[in-house]
Amino acid sequence: MSSLCKRLVFLAACFIATTAMAQTSKETPLPFSPYRAVNGFIFVSGQIGVNPQSGKLVTSSFADEVKQTMANIQGVLRQASVDLSNVVTVTVYLKDIKQFAAFNEVYVQYFQPPLPTRTCVAVKELVLGANVEVTVTAAVSNKEP
Repeated sequence: MSSLCKRLVFLAACFIATTAMAQTSKETPLPFSPYRAVNGFIFVSGQIGVNPQSGKLVTSSFADEVKQTMANIQGVLRQASVDLSNVVTVTVYLKDIKQFAAFNEVYVQYFQPPLPTRTCVAVKELVLGANVEVTVTAAVSNKEP
């Protein structure tokens, strides 16, 4: 599949997921961008474990929800022409801080050294009843001084 076709498929999937979220939240359209590129950095909006094909939150297991969340981040980064190796900082929101270790078990599969900086906080509630939300900032160039 060509790069253009992959992007179109991803954008269609994002539209489906965004539409499902908008219908659930009664906000059309959602008042944010999937990402913004500013001064050599890519700022990715918080991602949850919504399956782009179904538009529904993955609920089979916490690990599967985290994997879908990370896949969604990878998709947005691809759209911005970067990948996880460009990520410099990560913010994680967990509905239950007791899931910290379970989150880490999945998270470590996605990053290689040098690892991005990270903040993890517990929150009372997340959109669509998600258990985890992750946002990242990536540098367009992954070269460190």
